[in-house]
Amino acid sequence: MDKKHRLTIPSAWRGVVGDPKGLCIMPDLDKRCLRVFQQSEMDRAARNSKLHDRTDPKVRDILRELGRQTQDVEWDAQGRFRIRDDLVAFAKFKEEVVMIGTSDSFELWADEVLGDVSRVDQRRLREAVEFMGLFKPEPPAAPSGAPAAPPAAPPSPGGG
Repeated sequence: MDKKHRLTIPSAWRGVVGDPKGLCIMPDLDKRCLRVFQQSEMDRAARNSKLHDRTDPKVRDILRELGRQTQDVEWDAQGRFRIRDDLVAFAKFKEEVVMIGTSDSFELWADEVLGDVSRVDQRRLREAVEFMGLFKPEPPAAPSGAPAAPPAAPPSPGGG
């Protein structure tokens, strides 16, 4: 991250987002990092919000809070985007920021908050692989005209 709080998205990741070049940044709900996701996800949430009564003070408070704590960004020609100062302070960013892809989004971590990213933790990796169903065969295709079999439920995050 530079002194203006700009980060560069790797070009391969920019290709996944596509056009428009919009992203949304918000504090993670559990960890001291930022979650970055496609603007289209926030657009979907905005459409869903129209299902609620906008005269309800609680609904207005929720929408206001979401707007207050999120930031919409577009990257420039070099793939850079600027992170708001309050979000930089929340995540404790200094200079080194670690980007971790999480399937449909990515997280931004301060190097010192994340810890030793080079450490291999096979137990946690096994949990993640099993939860995501990696390396498991696809279920057989249903015969023509027959309903497809429902996907197998992933194991619980605790491994049980």
